[in-house]
Amino acid sequence: MPKESLNIYMAATDQISPVLASITDKTRALDKESQELQQTYEALQKANHGLIERKVELEKALKKVNAEVKDAKKNWDELKDAASEEAYTKAAKQQQSLRDELAATNKSLRENQKIYKENIETIRKGEVEGTGLGDIAKGIFAGQIGQMFASSLGGLGQSVLTSAIGTPEASLIADTLSSAISGGAAGAMFGLPGIALGTALGGVSGLISGGTKIFEAKDDAFKNYYGGLYDDVKSRSGEMVESGSTIAGGREQTRMAFSRRLGGEDAADDYLAQVERMAADTNYDYDEIVGYAKLLLNSYDPGDVLGVLRDLSDATAGLDLSSGDVNMMIAGLSRMRTTGKATQEYLNYFRERGIDADAALADSLGVDKSAVSGMVTEGKVSGEDAAEALLEYIRTEFGGLSEGLASTYDAMVDNLGDITATLEARGGDAYNELRKEGVGAEMEALGGELGDAIGEINAIMGENQARRENLQDQYMREVLDAVLNGGQGGLWDKFSEEQRNTLAKMNQDYAELKERYDESGGTDWEAGAELEALYEEAQGLGKAYFDNSAEVKRLNEIEEDEIAAIRENTAGLTEATQASYRLSQQLSKGRGAVYLQDAARYASREDYARRGREENALSSRGHITERRDLQGNRAHAYGLGRVPYDDYPALLHEGERVLTAGQVRAQDAAQDARGPIQLTITGNSFTGTPEEMADQLAEIIVRRLEQAAIAAAPK
Repeated sequence: MPKESLNIYMAATDQISPVLASITDKTRALDKESQELQQTYEALQKANHGLIERKVELEKALKKVNAEVKDAKKNWDELKDAASEEAYTKAAKQQQSLRDELAATNKSLRENQKIYKENIETIRKGEVEGTGLGDIAKGIFAGQIGQMFASSLGGLGQSVLTSAIGTPEASLIADTLSSAISGGAAGAMFGLPGIALGTALGGVSGLISGGTKIFEAKDDAFKNYYGGLYDDVKSRSGEMVESGSTIAGGREQTRMAFSRRLGGEDAADDYLAQVERMAADTNYDYDEIVGYAKLLLNSYDPGDVLGVLRDLSDATAGLDLSSGDVNMMIAGLSRMRTTGKATQEYLNYFRERGIDADAALADSLGVDKSAVSGMVTEGKVSGEDAAEALLEYIRTEFGGLSEGLASTYDAMVDNLGDITATLEARGGDAYNELRKEGVGAEMEALGGELGDAIGEINAIMGENQARRENLQDQYMREVLDAVLNGGQGGLWDKFSEEQRNTLAKMNQDYAELKERYDESGGTDWEAGAELEALYEEAQGLGKAYFDNSAEVKRLNEIEEDEIAAIRENTAGLTEATQASYRLSQQLSKGRGAVYLQDAARYASREDYARRGREENALSSRGHITERRDLQGNRAHAYGLGRVPYDDYPALLHEGERVLTAGQVRAQDAAQDARGPIQLTITGNSFTGTPEEMADQLAEIIVRRLEQAAIAAAPK
């Protein structure tokens, strides 16, 4: 093979051509070996070319899938339904598959490059004695073919096994197989022993790599799980405060309104507490009851309103009425009571909703049903009587049905929502009450000198923004004027000579194109397109000249100084700057952190057990009367005569008794005054065996000791 052709080929494929050219110059006798080596490089180029193309494809696909995973995760977090979860799971699996294949591809490229460099270095240094260039070339060739085969077989195994047993277990088997083949191929140049050793080492490497992937997958699942729990509870807390604040704010205004209607805050609080209880066991929610009550208070006493609402709730359960229907019936009751008249219009509010108003009035008035209509028309039925008759009819026909409705699923869900809202309102009320202090302080500050100063700065900021936009508009306007009309406005002197020449040239081009277009009568489409392009170019140039102006440059410098100042002033504020880092670090820890904690606890328990054994040994010899728990608290297995100092920690056990200092002093004083306890047993008759008599005697002694202890205790 001619030297020139070798140089040309190698220069196009790698950076080793000087080495090979030198080898060829020094010995022409190795032409055959050089040709074999060239074939090896061709195989390497082919293998690497395919791997690089695949790597580019994988990176592009992974970038797209990463965005899909992010969107799918966001949808799942918001919707929490099966469809969004399935979409997220599918996208995550595809993401992991692409990552695994990309990692395998990168690994193959690295291994190819490593083998390539090792063999070239062997050629250069002559480190393998008695090995001809042809043998080395064959080894390299075998290695690269092996790599290609390992990569292909590994990819096939990865796909098939993933389909059969899933990821990452499939990676363990595929990596082991691929690495074993790669290792065997790498050792091929050293014969059968090299193949065997390379295969074994490659297999071990594959096992480690695959095992690492399995650990990483499980660890990622663990971190995602507990990280999700953390995010969930944090978001729940924030949502609770926000929702509770809104609920509490609305109920605070309701409380004020009812305080005025009912004559005081205490009366309002009691009334609204009844509203909460009613909302929890009827088909109404809190806000509905409050709204209905406000309407009924115009015509009913406060003590009667909730009873009327419960009657209407029974009617709602029996007739499947809506909140709009309830509003109409409340309107009918209120109008009849406030006007004192029962009219056909008002009664129709009830008839249209399934309530037999004529039967209700007939029962109440003791007349035939057919006579009711005439009596109403003639004004012989008062509004108050009609309203009470309707409510009595509802009690008779539907009384108690709301309790059954409250036990239905939908009603239970609604009632649970009322209970939850009340609980959230407690948190919101606490937040609002304390937050009022901060809001009040803010209002006071902004209403004084600080507010005046901030107002002045805001005015300056508004002027600055207006000046910047005005200047940008002027640049755009004058550049367009220069291109279209040849104008030289107030900014002309600010343009550089090059910029002015550019605008003049564009103006000349515009004039020529415009003339062509006009002469064609508007039919020269090419000239029209170039005019459009020239106009758009002028617009872009106007924006660019503005961005490049001295004014904008100075604004950018000021902003850079601001960023630098903030950076320098906050560099020492480690708590502020490192808080997010520490949180992210905590969330990045996986099972390894748990293993370390478990190991530390185990070591502490072992140390505690060892110290316990030592202390028990000393205690048995009278040297120590205490031991400690894991936190260092003392556990006095043999009692403690006196606590030596305040805040003395100790580990207590079930059944032990602790006395106060006063009780101890009282017992000591009683003991000193009484002296030794003496028991005199007289007038007793003991019968039975000696063991039975001993038990009787012991029982008497114990009873007397208990009585003495009780007498000694402080009263």
